[in-house]
Amino acid sequence: MPALASWLARFALPSVLSIVGYLRRAALHTASAIACAHSRRTPTPQLTRAGRWAAFGIALSAAVLLTASAFDVKLGWPTFLVAAVTSGAVLLEARESAWRLLKTSLLECAAARGWTLRVGPKG
Repeated sequence: MPALASWLARFALPSVLSIVGYLRRAALHTASAIACAHSRRTPTPQLTRAGRWAAFGIALSAAVLLTASAFDVKLGWPTFLVAAVTSGAVLLEARESAWRLLKTSLLECAAARGWTLRVGPKG
């Protein structure tokens, strides 16, 4: 993976042009959506507090990973720590147990490797 400075030198201009193009397209889409919105009103669901924590965790992940990359730190531990903190915050806010999340994740990981695991009492 190239250093951050060389990556920015290569991809900064295309990235900015892509973002500007997207914003222009989004603005035009918003203008046409406003015109269509008058014909029908649909309620927009509000993001839950757990959803807001998840969104914040995604933004925090991006900041932490960019910072770690800038300092040439391997990204494994920063990714794990931010994911653990974000998952914990979301689970606390939603008042859910971490066991169900861990069990599902472990079972999916094992299934991807072709393993079979039994969870629960033998019988």
